[in-house]
Amino acid sequence: MTIFRSTGSLLLILASAATLIAAAGPPWIAIEYPANPHDPETRDALLVVRTYHHESPAGGEMSARAVAVVEGRRVSTPLQVGATSRSGVYAIRGTLPGTGASVVTVTRGAGTGGATALIAMSHDREILTVRVPHRSVENGRWIVPRAATTAEVDQLLVTASAMSEAATSARLAAGAGAALLLLVALPSGAWLAGRRRRR
Repeated sequence: MTIFRSTGSLLLILASAATLIAAAGPPWIAIEYPANPHDPETRDALLVVRTYHHESPAGGEMSARAVAVVEGRRVSTPLQVGATSRSGVYAIRGTLPGTGASVVTVTRGAGTGGATALIAMSHDREILTVRVPHRSVENGRWIVPRAATTAEVDQLLVTASAMSEAATSARLAAGAGAALLLLVALPSGAWLAGRRRRR
C-alpha cells in the first residue's frame, strides 16, 4: 500500500507538472490585413493582431514599433496598440517613419515566453510579407515562437526595401506599357476610321 501511494503521488506530481508546463507555454501570434473598415475598433488600423494560447484566443501585454531607414539612419518609432472588445485581438495604429519601406515588430510577452511577428510594409502601408520567428521543440512536435533578433529585423528591412522598389518599378512599367499601347491604338483607330469614311 505504501508503494502504491508513493507511486500514485509521483504520477500526480508529474501530471501536475506537465499541466503547468502546457499552461505556461508561449502564445502564437497572427496578423490580419487589411483591417475591417466597418468595425470601429479596427477602422484605419495599419493591421490587426490576433494572439493565442495553443488554439484559444488569449490576451496579454503587447507592444509594437516601426523600424525604417530615414536619411541613412535607422529609426525606430513606437506604434499604438489598441485592445478591442474581443479577447486576443488588437488594432495597431500609427505613422510609419520615413517615405520608404518599414518593418513593424509586434511583440506579446517577453523572454522565452514571448512571441514576435515581423511585418514588412511598403511606403504606401501595404503588407509585403509576414514572418514569425520560431523554433521547434520535442523533435518537431511543437512550433514555438520566439523573440526576433535585431539582425532579423534589419535583414527583413533590406528585403522589404527591395520588394517595395520592385513593386513600384512594376507599376511604373505597367503604366508605361498601357500608355504606349494607347499611343499605338490611337493612330490605328484614326487610320481605320479614315478608311471607313473613304469607303
